[in-house]
Amino acid sequence: MATEVTTREELHRLIDEMTDDELQDLVDLVNTRLDDDELSSEEMASVEEARKELRRGQTISAEQLRSERKGA
Repeated sequence: MATEVTTREELHRLIDEMTDDELQDLVDLVNTRLDDDELSSEEMASVEEARKELRRGQTISAEQLRSERKGA
């Protein structure tokens, strides 16, 4: 029987896999977003596309992301 992972659990897992530098980048991003009142239409479109990808299961692990970022 498959166990459904909650969004909170998934976020905790991803955060646990991040380096200190990646965590600081995330904190900076969240703080920046909290300072803004609204998202632009372009930002909203990006968020909606990301949500669709998530629902389709089109995700990668934090390790894959780190590997791709190092190769860029």
